[in-house]
Amino acid sequence: MKLENVAVVSKVGNKDSEKSAREVAKKLLAKKATVYTISPVSVEGAKQIETLEEIKKVKLGGIL
Repeated sequence: MKLENVAVVSKVGNKDSEKSAREVAKKLLAKKATVYTISPVSVEGAKQIETLEEIKKVKLGGIL
């Protein structure tokens, strides 16, 4: 199964969670997936979204 549109979120204020989310996003980007990150997680190549409300407008294959 290939994930194409994926959102990666983390627990706000938890540095370990944010680091893990960045690592997952980088791995998905390497597999040519379109990755959306939600602030405060930011990864080069991923599309940054500021709120969960914005993510509702995107058709996703999964949220991690």
